[in-house]
Amino acid sequence: MSPISVSELSFPLRVGICRWRIALINGPNMSNLANRDPARFGPPQTIGQLENWIAKIGAQLGLDVTSMHSNHDGEIIDWVQEHCYGTQIDGIVINPAGLTTYGDHVRHCLEETQLPCIEVHFANIAVTGHQSVFTRTATGICHGFRKHSFSAALVAIAGVLDDETFPKRRPPHPALS
Repeated sequence: MSPISVSELSFPLRVGICRWRIALINGPNMSNLANRDPARFGPPQTIGQLENWIAKIGAQLGLDVTSMHSNHDGEIIDWVQEHCYGTQIDGIVINPAGLTTYGDHVRHCLEETQLPCIEVHFANIAVTGHQSVFTRTATGICHGFRKHSFSAALVAIAGVLDDETFPKRRPPHPALS
C-alpha cells in the first residue's frame, strides 16, 4: 500500500484557509537525536531529518514551518524574541527536551508572545515521573508518539489558529487574511 498524503484524505483536517506560520523549537540535546534510545525515540534520525519531515507535513497542512534548535536556552529566548514577538509567527510548537523540568525562563518568554503553543515530547513524560514546567501555560501537549507527536501538534496548532473562538489567539496577519 502506498502512503497517502494529507491532501488526499476524504475529510478535511483544516477548516481555515490561512497559511499559518509556525515556529518549531527543539531544545537542548536534540542534536544527539540520532544516538538516542530507538525504543523511545524511534529509528535513528538526525535533528535535520526530523525538521525536514515536520516541514513537509506542515506544507501538506498549509503551514509554513520555521525550525530552530539550540543546546543553549539563552539562544532560544533570543530567537523567540526576534521572531515571535512581532507578526512573523502565528503559533509555536516546542519540544523543550533538556529544558523540560527547569526551563521556566523559556516558558515565560513563550507565554509573553501570547501565541498558541503546543508542547511536544517523543516519549510519554507522564510515565517518567517528570513534571514539565511548560505544560502549565501550553495551549496543549502531544507526547508519547515518537516523531508522530510533532505531526499531531501541527494538526492541533492549525486547528487552534483556524478556530476563531479558541482563546489565546492573535488575529491573523493582514497579509494572510
